[in-house]
Amino acid sequence: MAALISMPYITQFENVVVNKAELFFYSISPYANFSDTLKYGTIPRLQIFQTDTSQVDNVIADYTVFGSNIVDGTYDKVSFGPFTVTRYKFAVTYSIQRFISEKNTNFRFKIMGLNNGFPGAYRVMLGGSSTTMPYVKPQLKIIYTKIIKN
Repeated sequence: MAALISMPYITQFENVVVNKAELFFYSISPYANFSDTLKYGTIPRLQIFQTDTSQVDNVIADYTVFGSNIVDGTYDKVSFGPFTVTRYKFAVTYSIQRFISEKNTNFRFKIMGLNNGFPGAYRVMLGGSSTTMPYVKPQLKIIYTKIIKN
């Protein structure tokens, strides 16, 4: 299974240089007592692709430019007050800069588990934008420099 992520307002940025862009996803399981997640374990690493409205998948350029260790996709544990959750992080600076510069409104990200030879061995359920738990909503954090035109 895979999840599609769109960011319809990303192209509203104008005249910016993206210094850093990170995409965060938070697991809602096993915290919601999904017994199969407890049984099979959490996916150790997710991978991210670029796809478009015609569902053509491409490896994001960030993997080529920076390598998989920088793009990441692995998880760590983070705390929000009394809650500790699993967080997956992707560094997507190059891709976000391209989407903004090209005013590409057709792009989507697609995330899925890394195929490690055991395709059904893990499971993760990630919080989406409509979740009622605010601390597990996906986040895109962008640090940018505004270019001032004369």
